Amino acid sequence: MLSDRLRTYSLWSVRGLLALLFAVSGLGKLIDGQSAAHLTRTILDGTVGPAEAHGLVVAVSGTEVVLSGLLALGWWPRWIFGISFGLVAGFTMGLATLLGGAGVASCGCFGAFSLGLSLEATLLRNLGVLALALVGFLLADVD
Repeated sequence: MLSDRLRTYSLWSVRGLLALLFAVSGLGKLIDGQSAAHLTRTILDGTVGPAEAHGLVVAVSGTEVVLSGLLALGWWPRWIFGISFGLVAGFTMGLATLLGGAGVASCGCFGAFSLGLSLEATLLRNLGVLALALVGFLLADVD
């Protein structure tokens, strides 16, 4: 069992890391969301037009920025970690549908701050983010 101090510091660390990731990702796509909009259209098999794809990217980016703020403030931690896990799991499943095809060079996940990771590297990174969100959920108080 973790001591209260170690649990508190671990929770702060996880909240801080996820808050930073969501802030960079959300703001980066708000600055330049073209790659993310292209990926959205590819995942949805062209069933949405460019304007709709851009709208989805803006909505997701806004959600990431809000989650970042809520994580930084420490409000409703179990809920926010759960929502974060679900959001990243959805992204990961969408990306996984493109493995072995589609020829997508980059996911555009960080927009203007993109690292240019391959699809496979992005999926591995997302697994790490999922692990962080799960750890945060487990560390957060139940009450």
